[in-house]
Amino acid sequence: MKKNLYKKIYKLERIYRKIMLVFIDLFLIFISIKLCFWITQETNDFETFSNFLWIRNSLLILSIPFYILSGHYRSLTRYFGSEYFYSLALRNILLISLTLSIGFFINFEIPDIKNIIVLYFLITIFISFSRILLRDLVISLQKETKKRTSNVVIYGAGKAGALLAMSLRMQSESNILFFVDDNPKLQGGFINGVPIYNPGRIKINSEKISKVLIAIPSISRKACREIFIFINSLNISVLKVPSIEDITLNNKRIQDLRPLDIEDLLGRESVKPNKDFLGPGIKNLNICITGAGGSIGSEIVTQLIRLKPKNIILIDNSEFNLYKISKKLSANNSVKTTPLLGDVCNENFLNYVFSNYKIDLLFHVAAYKHVPLVEFNPIQGIRNNVFSTLELCKFSLKYNIKKVMLVSTDKAVRPTNVMGASKRLAENIFQAFDQRSREIEKEKNIKSTKFSMVRFGNVLGSSGSVIPLFEKQISEGGPITITHPEIIRYFMTIEEASQLVLQASQLSKGGELFLLDMNKPIKILDLAKQMLLLKGLTLKSTSNPEGDIEIKYVGLREGEKLYEELLIDAKASKTLHPLIFKAEEKFIPYEILIKDLILMKSKILKYDTKAVFKLLQKLVPEWQTKKIETK
Repeated sequence: MKKNLYKKIYKLERIYRKIMLVFIDLFLIFISIKLCFWITQETNDFETFSNFLWIRNSLLILSIPFYILSGHYRSLTRYFGSEYFYSLALRNILLISLTLSIGFFINFEIPDIKNIIVLYFLITIFISFSRILLRDLVISLQKETKKRTSNVVIYGAGKAGALLAMSLRMQSESNILFFVDDNPKLQGGFINGVPIYNPGRIKINSEKISKVLIAIPSISRKACREIFIFINSLNISVLKVPSIEDITLNNKRIQDLRPLDIEDLLGRESVKPNKDFLGPGIKNLNICITGAGGSIGSEIVTQLIRLKPKNIILIDNSEFNLYKISKKLSANNSVKTTPLLGDVCNENFLNYVFSNYKIDLLFHVAAYKHVPLVEFNPIQGIRNNVFSTLELCKFSLKYNIKKVMLVSTDKAVRPTNVMGASKRLAENIFQAFDQRSREIEKEKNIKSTKFSMVRFGNVLGSSGSVIPLFEKQISEGGPITITHPEIIRYFMTIEEASQLVLQASQLSKGGELFLLDMNKPIKILDLAKQMLLLKGLTLKSTSNPEGDIEIKYVGLREGEKLYEELLIDAKASKTLHPLIFKAEEKFIPYEILIKDLILMKSKILKYDTKAVFKLLQKLVPEWQTKKIETK
């Protein structure tokens, strides 16, 4: 019956629904006038009441045209809220003032102020109450038509929780059982009639609950992890509202719920950017990014767009990656972007880029970074990582680019693989060119290019991260493969990594190696277990043979080590950002380095792997290679 009633109401033309509201309002105004005089004076005195019949008639005649002209019937009853109430209160003040003004000019008897005040409040309250009843009726009827309504609990009884509850109620897709909050002062209270309990109530009612919605935008990752583990143990799914940053910067709404991701469960708080180091050094500049279509490069581009540069030159040798980032940026017309498909090892290509685009700031992100693949293809790995860096430094110095930033890796510290050794040599190139740039400044008394580096650990979700591999293995039913149970790594989010690069570019004065305070490293084994937890799966082991996914240890790969470091000399000093540090490490002088690089390039062209390795060992003496042989 309710379902049929709901359908009949919504099949009505909008004009007919408005007519229904008009008759409701006329009836309520009439009742308000009668009740007003009953409250404030002797209603049995017909003569007294008849003296003010003009008010009743005037209000009934004027109210509807006035309400129509002032937009009273434009609001949807289903979304009745405080704003509608305030608008109605103001309209009624104007409506009664207009009525009294007409009576004054026509010389009608004006009632006492107490009558006017009571009449105003009665009309406003009755009409508001009617809208609340109609709103709740519509929502109730709509719920009856839904095939499935999930029972949810909102974790967080603050402003975000209240807004989420209001949104869910409007959508009529969820039945809110109760709120929970850790704050004892809130427990025992109500939000729009929904009770607030201690979080322990979730366990008591776990069989009734479909989902728990975490409505705390500013929640720390540590707290989020603890809540998730508790709720997940009860086999209840968990969603959370967007973060404050997502709401303010990405135009997300409080009701845009999402599942928790691996960043939420790592327990490490992300490092917030200092806005003083973003923007001023970026706005209206021409900025070039190599490897712009990669995971880190594309995120740097996303961050840059918000800072309003003049032009972003996107360079990538992958047609597909360049297409993806170009398509993503096509919707944003506020900043000019120039996609260039090319190889940054190619001198002719670089000469074209630097001569045609007045580059102010260059971010060198392009690199081969998959350790096993570069280990198997060392010549290509060294050629790309080392000589792209050399050529970019040469042209940056020639065209006097203001600043050049190299994105490096913790694998460059006492490297045990070719990829790490090639990135350490790239760092050496930057340091040597910064030395050469300082010499030019002294010789010619001009400002020259500043070369700086940023070194960080593993980036969650990047193409070189272990997470995509684990996700694939889990989706295929396992097993998850880990090289060693004790292997640990530093982790940071792509957003953190990109913001670190941008902030470091503003802190740069030349020659520095910037580092982020990465806190404690994380065991890869723990990471795998957290990912299983996110999927609602259990670890299959000797103690739990009925588990879902097994973990297998396959042994360290060639060139892989148990732990990574961020510093070679273990010395770092503070910067203006409390969580960004800088280090100045030993490097090879420019003149010596260039000679050896010219020789290495000739050996690379001949694919003389043994000679290339010997030169790499000379230039990166800390490279911990077991043997040097032809691959």
